[in-house]
Amino acid sequence: MTTITIDSTAVQQQLARLQGNATNLHAAFDKIGQMLRSNVLDCFEHEKSPDGINWKPLSPATKLARAKRVAGGHKIKSGKRTTKAFDRAMSNMKILNDRGKLKGSIAFRASNTFAEVTTDTEYAAVHQFGSPSKGIAARPFFPNQTLPQNWEQDILQMLESHLNH
Repeated sequence: MTTITIDSTAVQQQLARLQGNATNLHAAFDKIGQMLRSNVLDCFEHEKSPDGINWKPLSPATKLARAKRVAGGHKIKSGKRTTKAFDRAMSNMKILNDRGKLKGSIAFRASNTFAEVTTDTEYAAVHQFGSPSKGIAARPFFPNQTLPQNWEQDILQMLESHLNH
């Protein structure tokens, strides 16, 4: 499993305030974990990194291989034109969502001291960081080292809400 640790000074300061008040933080971390998981799933849906950068498109070879498999035994061409099954397969492709295993593996855990979003898919790191030797572009779905500002603001709001209740 690959681990990416995010350090946010603002979040750490807010946590110190909560811990100073001897607050049970499990409920807050549970909400934070749910929100982080939802944000990661949004990356898959919108085919963008947590920072809003579009993922590199699928290569033509990947599209062709996937379309042949999805068209499943149907002819790819009929005369000089491609078949409807092949065209439909080509037009419905989502990046990093061939069979849905990686996206479906995104989960979160929370305790009184942390929230984390994880995947147990063995090839997740290859897609997160890329593999030039395999011709695979990086398509990050987890933040790398720094939380996007809007994610951090959501966490701070959740912690503030927990502190005030």
